[in-house]
Amino acid sequence: MSLPPEIPEPADRPETQPATADQLRQVENEKTSFERSTFRWAKIAVVMSGLAALFVCLQWYEMHTTSVDTRSLAIAAGNQANAAVVQTFLTKAQVEKMGETLLKTDDLITQATKQVKAVNRIAQQAAKSADTAERTLELMEVQQRAWVALKIPPRVQMSQGSVTWAVQNFGKSPASRVEATVEFVDELTQVGAAQDRACSAVETAHTGETRRYWELLFPGQSGNQRKAFLRGREIIYFVGCIKYADPFNDNRWTKFCYQPSTREPGNLVSCFAFNSTEADEEDKPQRPN
Repeated sequence: MSLPPEIPEPADRPETQPATADQLRQVENEKTSFERSTFRWAKIAVVMSGLAALFVCLQWYEMHTTSVDTRSLAIAAGNQANAAVVQTFLTKAQVEKMGETLLKTDDLITQATKQVKAVNRIAQQAAKSADTAERTLELMEVQQRAWVALKIPPRVQMSQGSVTWAVQNFGKSPASRVEATVEFVDELTQVGAAQDRACSAVETAHTGETRRYWELLFPGQSGNQRKAFLRGREIIYFVGCIKYADPFNDNRWTKFCYQPSTREPGNLVSCFAFNSTEADEEDKPQRPN
């Protein structure tokens, strides 16, 4: 193996000289500057290491605090879960009790409904019985009451210039406080007003100071003969009003209207209208307002 060729050194290379004091000071200064720079970086490194250590401590503290809080939250959540379970059982028990109560309430409602239906049936039966009793009483009243009207026929006494008439009880009960008043009317349109005046006159006679005697008529009995004087007038309409009482009602009345008979001179026959009693008025339908 051959050796590399030798490179000749330059002939003019300066000779090596020993270092001077200035050079030594320059080297010392450079060394001191390097040390200072190195020391400065070392301090910076220490500060950074301290900050890193502080950050790590803070992180650890935060993690520790968080873990404690998490543990507390976990415990609280566990307690809440236990409380929820207990509340669920309590709610279930309450719901079961409410269900039992509702069942009992349903039973009570069913029993009450049955009782109400039974009471309604009893009430309906009572109402039917009351209606039946009322109709029975009404029918009995119609059958047993007193019916006082003019004794037919009134007689015209031409020689005396008067009309003789009397009232009679056609019913089955006694009629008390019987009184009647008559008028002569020339036109049919005046009959109603004349009857009203007659009823008012009877009422005035009963309540006034004269204290007129009122007749008592037993069933089938006729009252005293009365006379209505014509005073020379021609008879057109003979009208009037009768008032009386019976065991069922204290305010009975009868309105009548008669006119001369064309077949039997001297007799009066009933008009085709204006003959009524309080029973007829009660049976009339009420007019709407």
